[in-house]
Amino acid sequence: MEPGSIYADFRRLGGMEPVGAALALFAESLSPGGEFRLEGEKAKKWIYRPNNFVTFQVQTRKPVMVITLRGLYVEFINEAKGTLFYKDSLALDRDMGTYSRYRIDRPNQLLPAAYFIKLAFDHFNRPRRRSSKI
Repeated sequence: MEPGSIYADFRRLGGMEPVGAALALFAESLSPGGEFRLEGEKAKKWIYRPNNFVTFQVQTRKPVMVITLRGLYVEFINEAKGTLFYKDSLALDRDMGTYSRYRIDRPNQLLPAAYFIKLAFDHFNRPRRRSSKI
Protein backbone atom coordinates (compact mmCIF):
# COMPACT_ATOMS: atom_id res chain seq x y z
CA MET A 1 0.00 0.00 0.00
CA GLU A 2 1.62 3.13 -1.17
CA PRO A 3 1.70 6.34 0.90
CA GLY A 4 -0.91 8.83 -0.25
CA SER A 5 -3.31 6.08 -1.25
CA ILE A 6 -6.80 5.45 0.04
CA TYR A 7 -5.48 2.31 1.75
CA ALA A 8 -2.82 4.30 3.64
CA ASP A 9 -5.55 6.73 4.72
CA PHE A 10 -7.62 3.84 6.10
CA ARG A 11 -4.82 3.15 8.63
CA ARG A 12 -6.10 6.20 10.52
CA LEU A 13 -9.29 4.24 11.22
CA GLY A 14 -7.59 1.82 13.60
CA GLY A 15 -9.72 -1.32 13.94
CA MET A 16 -11.99 -0.11 11.13
CA GLU A 17 -9.11 -0.20 8.60
CA PRO A 18 -10.01 -3.68 7.24
CA VAL A 19 -13.62 -2.58 6.71
CA GLY A 20 -12.54 0.43 4.65
CA ALA A 21 -10.05 -1.63 2.66
CA ALA A 22 -12.63 -4.34 1.92
CA LEU A 23 -15.19 -1.78 0.71
CA ALA A 24 -12.66 0.03 -1.50
CA LEU A 25 -11.48 -3.26 -3.02
CA PHE A 26 -15.09 -4.24 -3.65
CA ALA A 27 -15.78 -0.92 -5.42
CA GLU A 28 -12.67 -1.39 -7.55
CA SER A 29 -13.77 -4.91 -8.48
CA LEU A 30 -17.08 -3.57 -9.80
CA SER A 31 -15.37 -1.13 -12.14
CA PRO A 32 -11.83 -2.30 -13.00
CA GLY A 33 -9.43 0.25 -14.41
CA GLY A 34 -10.53 3.17 -12.24
CA GLU A 35 -8.73 4.64 -9.27
CA PHE A 36 -9.43 6.51 -6.07
CA ARG A 37 -8.27 10.12 -6.16
CA LEU A 38 -8.16 12.49 -3.20
CA GLU A 39 -10.17 15.58 -4.13
CA GLY A 40 -11.84 18.53 -2.44
CA GLU A 41 -10.52 21.64 -0.75
CA LYS A 42 -12.10 21.40 2.70
CA ALA A 43 -13.74 18.00 2.87
CA LYS A 44 -11.12 15.69 1.38
CA LYS A 45 -12.82 12.73 -0.28
CA TRP A 46 -11.46 9.75 -2.13
CA ILE A 47 -13.50 9.75 -5.34
CA TYR A 48 -13.52 6.70 -7.59
CA ARG A 49 -12.66 7.99 -11.05
CA PRO A 50 -13.71 8.03 -13.80
CA ASN A 51 -17.11 6.64 -12.78
CA ASN A 52 -17.75 8.56 -9.55
CA PHE A 53 -20.34 6.16 -8.14
CA VAL A 54 -18.76 6.08 -4.66
CA THR A 55 -16.51 8.27 -2.51
CA PHE A 56 -14.87 7.62 0.84
CA GLN A 57 -14.08 10.19 3.50
CA VAL A 58 -12.00 9.19 6.52
CA GLN A 59 -12.83 11.12 9.68
CA THR A 60 -10.18 10.94 12.36
CA ARG A 61 -11.89 12.24 15.50
CA LYS A 62 -13.54 8.85 15.79
CA PRO A 63 -12.81 5.82 13.66
CA VAL A 64 -15.50 6.72 11.14
CA MET A 65 -15.73 6.72 7.38
CA VAL A 66 -18.48 8.25 5.34
CA ILE A 67 -19.30 6.90 1.91
CA THR A 68 -21.15 8.97 -0.61
CA LEU A 69 -23.16 6.98 -3.14
CA ARG A 70 -24.62 7.85 -6.50
CA GLY A 71 -28.39 7.67 -6.19
CA LEU A 72 -31.15 9.23 -4.15
CA TYR A 73 -31.55 7.81 -0.67
CA VAL A 74 -35.21 7.03 -1.42
CA GLU A 75 -34.05 4.76 -4.26
CA PHE A 76 -31.79 2.85 -1.86
CA ILE A 77 -34.62 2.50 0.65
CA ASN A 78 -36.99 1.22 -2.05
CA GLU A 79 -34.37 -1.27 -3.31
CA ALA A 80 -33.70 -2.48 0.25
CA LYS A 81 -37.35 -3.15 1.14
CA GLY A 82 -37.75 -6.80 2.01
CA THR A 83 -34.01 -7.37 2.44
CA LEU A 84 -31.74 -7.78 5.45
CA PHE A 85 -30.49 -4.27 4.76
CA TYR A 86 -33.75 -2.39 5.07
CA LYS A 87 -33.02 -1.14 8.61
CA ASP A 88 -29.55 0.03 7.51
CA SER A 89 -31.00 1.83 4.50
CA LEU A 90 -32.95 4.04 6.90
CA ALA A 91 -29.59 5.32 8.17
CA LEU A 92 -28.81 6.79 4.74
CA ASP A 93 -28.85 10.57 4.50
CA ARG A 94 -29.32 12.93 1.60
CA ASP A 95 -26.24 14.47 0.10
CA MET A 96 -25.86 17.01 -2.68
CA GLY A 97 -27.77 16.49 -5.92
CA THR A 98 -28.52 12.87 -6.68
CA TYR A 99 -26.17 11.44 -4.05
CA SER A 100 -26.70 9.75 -0.68
CA ARG A 101 -24.44 9.39 2.33
CA TYR A 102 -23.84 6.45 4.71
CA ARG A 103 -21.78 6.75 7.90
CA ILE A 104 -19.81 3.63 8.88
CA ASP A 105 -18.52 3.31 12.43
CA ARG A 106 -18.95 -0.40 13.17
CA PRO A 107 -17.59 -3.50 11.43
CA ASN A 108 -21.11 -4.99 11.19
CA GLN A 109 -21.92 -2.27 8.64
CA LEU A 110 -19.58 -3.88 6.09
CA LEU A 111 -22.25 -5.96 4.36
CA PRO A 112 -24.92 -3.23 4.10
CA ALA A 113 -22.26 -0.76 2.88
CA ALA A 114 -21.16 -3.21 0.18
CA TYR A 115 -24.81 -3.65 -0.81
CA PHE A 116 -25.23 0.14 -1.12
CA ILE A 117 -22.02 0.43 -3.16
CA LYS A 118 -23.35 -2.22 -5.56
CA LEU A 119 -26.67 -0.35 -5.88
CA ALA A 120 -24.77 2.90 -6.54
CA PHE A 121 -22.72 1.17 -9.23
CA ASP A 122 -25.91 -0.23 -10.80
CA HIS A 123 -27.46 3.25 -10.65
CA PHE A 124 -24.42 4.71 -12.41
CA ASN A 125 -24.66 2.10 -15.17
CA ARG A 126 -28.41 2.33 -15.63
CA PRO A 127 -29.32 3.52 -19.13
CA ARG A 128 -30.13 7.21 -19.06
CA ARG A 129 -33.56 8.26 -20.22
CA ARG A 130 -33.59 10.82 -22.94
CA SER A 131 -36.17 13.50 -22.75
CA SER A 132 -38.37 13.61 -25.77
CA LYS A 133 -39.24 16.92 -27.34
CA ILE A 134 -42.85 17.20 -28.34
